[in-house]
Amino acid sequence: MRKINFYTILITVGFIFICAHFLQFDTRAQEKEDVIDRDSWVADDQIYSFKEDYNFPNNVIVVFLNKSDKYPDSVFDMRELYYYFSTRSGFGDLPFHYVVTQDGSIYRANKLGDEAKIGIEGTQGAVLISYLLGEDKRFSISAIDPITDGILGVINKYAISPENVLFKKLEYSFGDRAKMENIRLVDCSEELAEDISLIKESLANKYAPTEISFQVEIAEVILPEEELAPGSSAEVKIKIKNIGDYNLYSDLSTNIFIARNNPLDERSSYYITDKWDSLSRVSLLKESERLVVGEEKVFTFEVYVPLYPPEKSEDFILVDGKGNVIAETEFKITLKIGATSGKIIEITETPTGYLNVRQTPGLGEVITKVSPGERFLVKDEQDGYYKIEVGGKEGWVVNTYVRVVSG
Repeated sequence: MRKINFYTILITVGFIFICAHFLQFDTRAQEKEDVIDRDSWVADDQIYSFKEDYNFPNNVIVVFLNKSDKYPDSVFDMRELYYYFSTRSGFGDLPFHYVVTQDGSIYRANKLGDEAKIGIEGTQGAVLISYLLGEDKRFSISAIDPITDGILGVINKYAISPENVLFKKLEYSFGDRAKMENIRLVDCSEELAEDISLIKESLANKYAPTEISFQVEIAEVILPEEELAPGSSAEVKIKIKNIGDYNLYSDLSTNIFIARNNPLDERSSYYITDKWDSLSRVSLLKESERLVVGEEKVFTFEVYVPLYPPEKSEDFILVDGKGNVIAETEFKITLKIGATSGKIIEITETPTGYLNVRQTPGLGEVITKVSPGERFLVKDEQDGYYKIEVGGKEGWVVNTYVRVVSG
């Protein structure tokens, strides 16, 4: 099988230039028409079969391809590249996010954007910029600045360290029926060392990452309309649209949380043990779930029906994984709560900030803890202790740190 020097241009040039413009890409592309989008180079969606999958970028890989003599130095036929990689490589689309040509032109490559997960080994979490090498195996004068600025735009947008910018060469072989096989990234040639060194130096000097911020809007909050039994649980639904520049994922750094508001992050009466992430927050995106840019989705989360008949209201707001408040996302949850018979107690402040729940009155084994502000129905009373149920477990709390609310 022979190595293909057909299209190194895809990864290296494209994404770097696009990235440099991407904090500024949208604006600069509109003003200067620097970025050639897929509609302009007429990507044929009839052959598109790329698997939709995403990851939040944590590195940039500039990928070099050896240029075929079939194409003039200043012309890069994206449609033919797209057809070739879509039908012969198994990717179903261009396996790059951007393509930069030797004349400095920038092409939008992968249809799903910067955060599309490319299936080349070792590229998870990478933004791929393709550059097509000429006979001299160096960056062209016209392309060096766009590539440098493009990489800078990407690493600033996603707060990627310049140390996580890699330079590789794409190699593959031909199998039966001209199918691309053994697709892999390998180290670059020595001829590129000087250019790469200059680019890395420039990136280190100009690196100024922006604070990553997420933007969403709340389209609707759907609350239970019926009267709920105190001590039970209920589902709340919230419809959210991603109107920002980044996709949202279920990991901590890229997730969105519903947080008790006014005051922010105070313990919520709706908190459910093992269902909420903390006493005041619950995450929206569960494992492997995502909300891509422009998408609108309904999320469901569970709330405890507190012992506050006949009605309980609390203010909430959306925050990111770092606790930053997302502007204009305030909303209120109000539940109709039925009456209950029996005695209701509320945990008061304690020296430790919590109160032990013991298996038996006195110095019995501690089975769990409860926090000030939580309310419980009394199951039994004995020798200055109240028996309560917490998370399906029954235990005893001392009456020193409780107050009787009703009953």
